[in-house]
Amino acid sequence: MNFYTESELCSNSKTILESLPSEREIVITRDGKPAAVMIPVTGADFQETMNALRSARAMKAIKRMQKHSVENGLDNMTEEEIDAEITAARAQCKPK
Repeated sequence: MNFYTESELCSNSKTILESLPSEREIVITRDGKPAAVMIPVTGADFQETMNALRSARAMKAIKRMQKHSVENGLDNMTEEEIDAEITAARAQCKPK
C-alpha cells in the first residue's frame, strides 16, 4: 500500500490511477494524516464494492455505539428503562 499526498495526487493522478490495480489500495494524505483510501473497481463489481464499504462502515458505527454503551453503563439497562428512553426521545421529536 502506497501513500501519496494530495498535491502528488493532483500532479500525478494519471500515473497513480494506472498503478491502482496492481497496488490494490492507495492512501491519500492531508497534512501527513490519512484522508482517503482509493481502491480499484470495475463496472461489474462497483455495486458489490460499495455494498461492502457501506457494510464495513455500519459495523464500525455499531462497534462505536457498543463501546459508548459500555463506557457509560448503558449496557445493563432493563427493557423498561430502554422503553422509557425511546418514549422520551419520541416525545422530543413530535411537532408541536
